[in-house]
Amino acid sequence: MTPPAGLLIAAFGFCSLSAPAAGGELAGPVKASVVRIVDGDTLAVRAQIWVDQEIDVKLRLADADAPELYRPRCEAEKAPARAARDRLRVLAGEEVQLADIRHGRRICHV
Repeated sequence: MTPPAGLLIAAFGFCSLSAPAAGGELAGPVKASVVRIVDGDTLAVRAQIWVDQEIDVKLRLADADAPELYRPRCEAEKAPARAARDRLRVLAGEEVQLADIRHGRRICHV
């Protein structure tokens, strides 16, 4: 199932794995498959980095800040955290393009 384009842009922006830019960034786009949804702002992906070479990595989505699912600060965060994760589930198993990956916490846009 292909999610609406607006959902991808609003929820993810764009992530990438191509030629390095200044400051430890990759411009992209890089083709990746969504392996699983970790929580409302983190995806596990398998990204193609070269011919016949892929890596599995977790990426935090740029401009997204969902409540923590696995270590919520309080009980009131659990329901919104689940809702944020469930909203991203439409991407599970989908092909995405990654861009603007930044070093550190592996922040990117999808």
